[in-house]
Amino acid sequence: MSEVFLVGGAVRDKLLGITVGEKDWVVVGSTNEELLNQGYMQVGKDFPVFLHPKTKEQYALARKEKKIGSGHKGFEVESGKEITLKEDLERRDLTINAIAQSEEGEFIDPFGGMEDIKNKIIRKVSHSFLEDPLRVFRVARFAAKLNHLKFSIDKETLETMKEISISGELETLPKERLWKETEKAIHEQSPHIYFLTLLEVGALNKKKYKPEDFISLAEISNDTSSTKARWASLLINDDLDVSKLEEELGVPKKVREFTCVCQDIFNFYKGEFSEDSLMNLILKTDGLRRDDRFRQALILVNKLKKSKKKSKDLKLVNEELLDLLIPVSPTSKDQSGEEIAKEVQLKRLAIIKKYLLDHE
Repeated sequence: MSEVFLVGGAVRDKLLGITVGEKDWVVVGSTNEELLNQGYMQVGKDFPVFLHPKTKEQYALARKEKKIGSGHKGFEVESGKEITLKEDLERRDLTINAIAQSEEGEFIDPFGGMEDIKNKIIRKVSHSFLEDPLRVFRVARFAAKLNHLKFSIDKETLETMKEISISGELETLPKERLWKETEKAIHEQSPHIYFLTLLEVGALNKKKYKPEDFISLAEISNDTSSTKARWASLLINDDLDVSKLEEELGVPKKVREFTCVCQDIFNFYKGEFSEDSLMNLILKTDGLRRDDRFRQALILVNKLKKSKKKSKDLKLVNEELLDLLIPVSPTSKDQSGEEIAKEVQLKRLAIIKKYLLDHE
């Protein structure tokens, strides 16, 4: 007879007393065919994972994994009625994620996860942790997630993370998986801890980056829920090569484009403040056609408070100036394209000049 257990993050968060998100379940003593006959829908070819016919929550057959190749996908999966709950929990990354709860409410904790929660320790389940390089980034993310609760990574786990970093296995990871972990991390309460942990274990190069490059995230990121704005908050550090970091962590195009707009605004701040330079900034960033993106960037830059000159208060530009510039049109359409562009440009420059004079 099969048994069903709540596992993973839902159990961990319940024990921590924090909001439980998605629930994952493991089914012990069953097969693919039995679940399919009960109306479950299989969602993956490589793993025996199914969606419940009513709740749509994920149910997975208990399984074991054996390392057969490099990278985080180099595993052979074995599932079936003979796989025990303990064997399924043993393949997991951290003891705090390797706790199960029965339908009757009993906790099953073969690897001491509840004790580690009590002692606020992030610890690997077993030596098999070494087999999946993605776990370096996952553990760094959990460090960011649980930092406000005073959790820390135990010494042996840190040493294993360093061993993985030195091995070169991290280079086998797809960029999209790195970004998936990074995106989750920058939405945690202590996003800077993610980067500091990666630096500590050598997953980020200490010659390229330093801890102070990321400390600002501790203060800034909670001001916004936008992924692209949280990422662009890194620009507050003048010495940080954000574009290089984006390349290493697989940051997607839309996020990188938004960061570029913010960078252009920062560069504008450093130069001469005039109607020409402001107009050039708006045109370079396509601020009139893509004004929503430009407004969001201006709001973020205001929050970062990079400018030290009162006359460059971009909050005013955001709220008023764009609304004045966007509707500008030529007096007559019976002109060449070049003449129309020149007239519109002059009108907009005049609006900017008047605006700046009015807001001195």
